Order: sequence, then structure tokens, then C-alpha cells
Amino acid sequence: EAQDPPSGRWYDIRCFPRPDGLSLYFRNITEAVAIRQELRRNEALLRIASRMARIGGWEADLDTDMVSWSEEAAILHGASGRLVHATDDALRFYMPDSRQVISRVMARCARAGRPFDEEAALMAGPGRVAWVRIMGQAVADADGRTHRIQGAIQDITERKLARGRLQEQAALLDKAQDAIIVRDLEGHISYWNRGAERLYGWPASEALGRTIADLLAEDPDRHREAMSDLLAQGEWSGEIRQERRDGSVLTTEARWTLVRDDNGLPKSVLA
Repeated sequence: EAQDPPSGRWYDIRCFPRPDGLSLYFRNITEAVAIRQELRRNEALLRIASRMARIGGWEADLDTDMVSWSEEAAILHGASGRLVHATDDALRFYMPDSRQVISRVMARCARAGRPFDEEAALMAGPGRVAWVRIMGQAVADADGRTHRIQGAIQDITERKLARGRLQEQAALLDKAQDAIIVRDLEGHISYWNRGAERLYGWPASEALGRTIADLLAEDPDRHREAMSDLLAQGEWSGEIRQERRDGSVLTTEARWTLVRDDNGLPKSVLA
């Protein structure tokens, strides 16, 4: 292949010997080269996007019992480059419980064509456990027989750890004796701990999504005054009368804190 610089066109050049010299044949392949270059650019962009999102691809060949990984999938497993493993060897990267889950869903996918979407723990290097989301679907031939399973794998370690920390924090808040409530600026409740359940008699399942005014029948004048101070100062504390679920009235000592979003704008109230 050669390019003609003045015109920018690409040619496929073939040379054949003849008794009296050489025969040269030129075929214009400019469009094919442009398509090939565009494919290469797209592949490069896909590799960059996969690296940023930490998403890899994989394929299991059921006829040969081999699993192949994309470059990013190999990195997630603590390896490098595109790798091919026997299925059992690939599964050994995973923790025992996760290994059993993956084996089960892959067998079901191969047998019944059922796609899967699971979270699994794997050994991504010496002493390092990573969490991944692994998805797969069957690839069938014209007769409906599944020969391959193709899928994607994504690193969710940070999300998994963050979820665990949130669950731990929620468990600690549930052990607090005080009622702890989070609501938006219109009063809609998004968090309601066990202390709130004990104090007011409303379970979280019935409190979430409702408004403070609807649920606790707070004195509206006192509530407006407190909200005005909260928005002006970022905090408010004082006494306020509220109702329990059984209709009994109680006076609570409350402390409200204004929670702001990433742009510094008021977002919600921690009470």
C-alpha cells in the first residue's frame, strides 16, 4: 500500500514479473484505508473509555472450555495483556463463595440462555481483594445452541466499600437513643432512624417520603421561625411541640443543621 501525497489517495500496488519487464497494477483503496483508520481510532477511544470506567470484556468458549479476557479485564484480575485461560483456572482468581456463584450462573446461562448480573470478590494481586460486577449473556447459533458466553466486568471496589461504610454508619445511628432525621427543605423525610421510630411511633417504612408537617403536626409558626433561623445561620436549636403517632403531644429539644450540596447551596436538614 502507498499514498499519493498530492492527492491524498491510497493505492494497493501489485507487481508481477513478465518476460519483458514488470507489470504494475494500481487499485484505489482510499475509502477502505479511511474506514480502517476510523476503526483504529474508535478502538483506541474504546480502550481509553474502558480504562477510565474500569470495564473489561470477556468471552467463554463452551466448546473449548476456555475464557479470554480483554486487556482491562486482565488488569482487573491482577494480570496484564489479553489473556486466555481454561475456565477452571480463570475461576481460581475468585474467592470461594464468588467462585461457586459464577459457576452456577454460567452453567444456567449455557443451559437455559439466562443472562446474569452478579457481584463477586476476586484476588486482584497478593493480599488484595477486589469487588467486581460481572455480567454475561449467551451467544447462540442458528440452531439455538449456546456455544459462547460473552460479558463485561467492572471494578466496583470503591462503591462496595463506600456502601459498607454507609451501612456501618447507619447501624451506629440506629443505636443512638436520640431521634435522627434527614429531610429536604420542603420537609420530605429521607432518613428516619430507630430512635425516631421509638420516639414518635412511626416505622421508617411509613415515615420515609412523607413530610414532617404531615407526620408530626409541628406548630407551623414555630416551624417557619426555626427554618428562617436555620437558613440564615446554618444551625438552629430549641424546643418544639410535635405529635406522636398515637396523637399524644410531646415537647422535644431539637437541633437542626443545614446540609449543603457541592456548590454550597442548601440541600437538606439534619435534625
